[in-house]
Amino acid sequence: MHVKSAVILCAFYFLTSAWSIGLNSSQLKQIINLYESHKMPASRITSQNITKLLKESFGIQKPEELFDCDSNLKELLLTLAYEDKKKHDSFETQMLTPFEVEFFLSVFVEHVNITDQDGCLGPEQLPGVLKDLKLENTEIENIVEKLKDKKETVQFVINEADFLLTMLKIKPVGYGLNVQQIEKFIDLFNNCPKTVSGGVDPLEIQKIFIEFGMADPKHDSKMLFKSNRSAAKEIMELMLVTAERSRAEPVDAQGFMDTYEVQFVLDEFVSYDKDSDGFLTHEELSTWLELARRDMYAEPKSGHPQHNDGSETNFAKLLKMMIPYYVHNHDESFFY
Repeated sequence: MHVKSAVILCAFYFLTSAWSIGLNSSQLKQIINLYESHKMPASRITSQNITKLLKESFGIQKPEELFDCDSNLKELLLTLAYEDKKKHDSFETQMLTPFEVEFFLSVFVEHVNITDQDGCLGPEQLPGVLKDLKLENTEIENIVEKLKDKKETVQFVINEADFLLTMLKIKPVGYGLNVQQIEKFIDLFNNCPKTVSGGVDPLEIQKIFIEFGMADPKHDSKMLFKSNRSAAKEIMELMLVTAERSRAEPVDAQGFMDTYEVQFVLDEFVSYDKDSDGFLTHEELSTWLELARRDMYAEPKSGHPQHNDGSETNFAKLLKMMIPYYVHNHDESFFY
């Protein structure tokens, strides 16, 4: 079903994503290439190099207001992960979300700090980090061997960007989201305590990440992320990462959306969120629903979802509205 929707999207899609978060493979490779080409002292990275990268590759027009170019690679990666980037960057492309970037960097840097390799790890130290992230021995051996081939040396070193790219390559696709999970996120948005900046209570976010079982419990404290964004945007990110990392297998074929479907709707949502606030206004939602009903989806048996109260719609609320279109029935498809 997702493939059919993607084909239809190519025919009718006329908007570009207004903003994006996190870091995808292409972005990480650009950062890695910048640092790889400036390894020698004679060609150290300058503020001009970084400014050019932020402007041309990430659509950040005033990088000096966002990032101190004398800062280290970790700070650059964190800044880029959390910043709303204006370049078109499809949410259907797998990426590391800002929370994942912050967590993986914290674990990596903790291991770096007990070595003396100028911010890098070698083949002897890397398995220790990967074990902390609960990878199996065979997976760890495969990763190390691939890095040896890529770096063309047995005694390779990797920096923070290399490590994030490695973690992205092995990121699970996940099962998606069932209706019960979607309703929990609606409740979380409506009822959880908010921070001063209007974000989700960090303790609630930590609980979600701990449930993924993605790291040794000694790293649980690193999942207490600092909140600097609105709850609407954090809910989007939490739903995406839950779709990819939750271990709850779908038990009701009539009430879940797989990961690709979640990513597709998220990409659509962001495309129509013109002021990039994490909400669709009544007008924005009406415009998208009209297009979706006319050109993408056949009417489900329960009828088209309605939205007549004139209120703003966050991503969790939209996803619940879309469930009837994604009934997983091999005998009937709700796509034209």
